[in-house]
Amino acid sequence: MRPALVLTALLALLRAKPSIASAAFSGAFSNNQFSLELYSALGGEESLVVSPLSLLLALAMSYLGAKARTAEQLGSVLHLPQERGVAAAGFAAMLRHLDGAHLDVAARIYLQKGFGVKQAYLNATLQGFGVTAQELDFKDHEDARGVINEWVEHRTRGAVRQVIQPHVLGARTQMVLVSALYFRAHWRKGFNSALTQPGSFRVSRSKNTTVPMMHLTSAFHLKHDDGLGATVLDLPYENDVASMFILLPDDVEGLATLKERVLGMEWKGCFEDLKKDLVGLSLPRFRIENSLNLKKPLIELGLTDMFNQKAANFSGISGGEGIYITHVLQKAFVEVTEEGTEAGAASAVVGTSRSLVPPCPQLVVDRPFLFVLWDTAVNTALFVGQFTGPYKGQSLPT
Repeated sequence: MRPALVLTALLALLRAKPSIASAAFSGAFSNNQFSLELYSALGGEESLVVSPLSLLLALAMSYLGAKARTAEQLGSVLHLPQERGVAAAGFAAMLRHLDGAHLDVAARIYLQKGFGVKQAYLNATLQGFGVTAQELDFKDHEDARGVINEWVEHRTRGAVRQVIQPHVLGARTQMVLVSALYFRAHWRKGFNSALTQPGSFRVSRSKNTTVPMMHLTSAFHLKHDDGLGATVLDLPYENDVASMFILLPDDVEGLATLKERVLGMEWKGCFEDLKKDLVGLSLPRFRIENSLNLKKPLIELGLTDMFNQKAANFSGISGGEGIYITHVLQKAFVEVTEEGTEAGAASAVVGTSRSLVPPCPQLVVDRPFLFVLWDTAVNTALFVGQFTGPYKGQSLPT
């Protein structure tokens, strides 16, 4: 296998105006813009969860070592500032704000013994992402793969396993950058599991299925947004550390249209002006887990040079043999239960050289919907996805 660069990261989506001086919110703006475009580019009608932060951090780390047109494309697609130091400072501040009791964000670099990585690049990734370096012998690539996967599994409490599959690493792999994100929190007000019962879920106008439907009557913040053609619901977690926003289309087959409209609005506009009201909520209990190859959607977004053996320029990472990207992988999951939510993700960028009836309004989430797991500390969407019915997982084609 040709010399390889593997970068693994978890993504969180961030929202703030670029005029805000805080470095954390400068990084947040970049993350938010990229997350909207990535989710829109994924397409498809299956249930799906993606952590754009995982991917964004991996690609941002590669941006610190990119040059010429490769750097221009990464900066444009990721909405990063041209000054590398400003980008690194933004991510450093963002990651400091993200870490908490409900959320664990970690990163590490694995280097081939003797690989000529530039010290300036290691310094930049340490300052921007807090990564430390560890040497491995990738000639024994299965043992190296085991070390990396074990670290990811440990940092995600066993939630994300085997992020790097067999045959991804090789004897000429030179570098692996890994970051992992794990989220776990209880609802501010949990659902009573005794009330959960089978309910109808309308997959389409002509197809129904059955899902375990949770029920809770409580005061929620919500609104109907005519521009989106959807109802927006805020489900807060305890201590207000985060929220899950549910965007429920009016039309049972309106998810695709909703995604297009969200892309034109930005997250903040979707989540503003919610009003508190007593609501009888019915929400599916669900789990989504998927392994995604993100190379194709990233090329569609404009990242072409980094996948091209002749065009890629990562000379800021190493002065030796050129490196280019061959795979961009992510493994992510989210589970929503009566108690709360657990979620985890790991991304890899792989390169080579060259029911009750309460007396109140009802909101029945019985058709495909979009969800955003949002960290309130820095207005960050940690995970974005869609639930379109019972689903065990998927692998997108290379």
